[in-house]
Amino acid sequence: MIYAIPFPDISPEIFSFSLAGLHLAVRWYALGYIVGILIGWWIATRAIANPRLWAGEPPMSKAQLEDLVTWMILGIIIGGRLGFVLFYQPGYYLSHPVEILQVWNGGMAFHGGFLGVVVAASIFAWRNKVPAASLADILAIAAPAGLGIVRVANFINAELWGHPTTMPWGVIFPGEAAQSCPGFALPCARHPSQLYEAALEGGVLLVLVLVLAWKRGWLKRPGMIAGTFFLGYGLSRFTVEFFRQADAQFITVDNPMGHVFLGMTQGQLPPGGRLERVMSLVELLSARITASGPISLAEYMAECLMHPEHGYYSTRDPFGTAGDFTTAPEISQMFGELIGLALAQNWLDQGAPVPFTLAELGPGRGTLMADILRATKAVPGFHAGLRLHLVEASPTLRDKQRTTLTGFDITHCDSPAGLPDAPLFLVANEFFDALPIRQFIRTEDGWRERQVGLEDGALAFGLGGSDAPAALAGRDDVNTGELVELCPAAPGIMAEIDARIASHGGAALIIDYGNWRSLGDTLQALRAHKPDDPLAHPGEADLTAHVDFEALALAAPRLAASQMTPQGVFLERLGITARAQALA
Repeated sequence: MIYAIPFPDISPEIFSFSLAGLHLAVRWYALGYIVGILIGWWIATRAIANPRLWAGEPPMSKAQLEDLVTWMILGIIIGGRLGFVLFYQPGYYLSHPVEILQVWNGGMAFHGGFLGVVVAASIFAWRNKVPAASLADILAIAAPAGLGIVRVANFINAELWGHPTTMPWGVIFPGEAAQSCPGFALPCARHPSQLYEAALEGGVLLVLVLVLAWKRGWLKRPGMIAGTFFLGYGLSRFTVEFFRQADAQFITVDNPMGHVFLGMTQGQLPPGGRLERVMSLVELLSARITASGPISLAEYMAECLMHPEHGYYSTRDPFGTAGDFTTAPEISQMFGELIGLALAQNWLDQGAPVPFTLAELGPGRGTLMADILRATKAVPGFHAGLRLHLVEASPTLRDKQRTTLTGFDITHCDSPAGLPDAPLFLVANEFFDALPIRQFIRTEDGWRERQVGLEDGALAFGLGGSDAPAALAGRDDVNTGELVELCPAAPGIMAEIDARIASHGGAALIIDYGNWRSLGDTLQALRAHKPDDPLAHPGEADLTAHVDFEALALAAPRLAASQMTPQGVFLERLGITARAQALA
């Protein structure tokens, strides 16, 4: 029999509402900060209003205290969030910068919040000529209540739970990550370490500093209460860390407790003593899945291909014999020359508009564009009127492109959204097949998404929930057990192309592996020119999937899409045989 406490059914949201189409919610986490700040402000107000507590006059006025509250709010929120980002998951947030602003999803570090408060308090003390030690004492008597309340909010959010335990007060926290407890029977109970911290930081420490201030007169000795607070908080946090689950990015199969130094966790080390080690992409992905549950295949591919430190395209030149694959432009100059002349002829047919945008999506080393430019230099007005834009996210490949295209004025864009509003003549060769995809399998109960999770500590495929996107509606051609792939990024990219060509003219030539409609598993990995298991070497193998050309056409409704044409037939129509004979 398992003795444990079921997690109380408390929603992280107190209430929610919609305003102008936006979903807004009031969460316990945010309320915890607000109530904690208000209680701290009330305690500090009582302190400065009582002259008996001070050796002379109170160190600040009530109006100054109200200003201080504003400074502290900014220091707590900005410092706490940036501290979590920089101390714990810098690589992840560098890849997902928008999530840095999503404070409501959790992720605040005391170390960062402390530094933020120190900076804000220092500026406040300097501007208002308030003694720094007395200001620190005021903050020390105000802080514990807020710390305790926020820890309770962590408990309600079912986050920052402790190690698995068989103690009868263990709590059965919800979620796949919380229930991942190797060696323990399910359902798995864990130490409610958030409540341990709330009791020590918000209970014991609060009583201690209030007794020292009101009963022992320690506010008359500037700095004493602040020192006591720091010592008490440090001991509380250090003690609870022995029960709290370590941060996910430090947990591995060989180190399930997440220790980083002499049996201690990252949370037990001061900011200046924090240890950083370079984690592999496998470890980063495993830590993320352990913390938040399985991820979609699109998320997995995005990390594997474009992670800033470990991503396949971010860290290497993948082309040629020294890389993992070779594309047509790398094999023969004729490919790029014929593509260039086809684009130039289309430009002439549309009246040779100038200026116009000549763009390539995913230019690789720049070989294709170099051949295009060489072939079109004799076309009157073409080079004079073009504005060269390359859509490339990889810093490594951008450098290669600048070298290959020396002498040309290049503008790099992170996405097609950065292309000018002008006539657009665009080529995308083996670009769309490298975009991350999601996979959905039709089951007897409906669609289920294929996801990447963990099995016995290793990355593995599994099936998620049945929340299928609208794009799968009407796919009656798919039988039970069959799989369909969707590319989340492709419609947005095609919409950008559609907007420019429909408004200003132009043409887009898309060359890729694929078919008119997605059906079947086409995900593949290439490593050293050989097929590889897509989950075996994250960040070290190229990941691609066949392109759904029907989806591309539907995403550009104002443009006329030609019939799919095999590449060999297309090149033959452009005269590749005659060109080969001329070069022979």
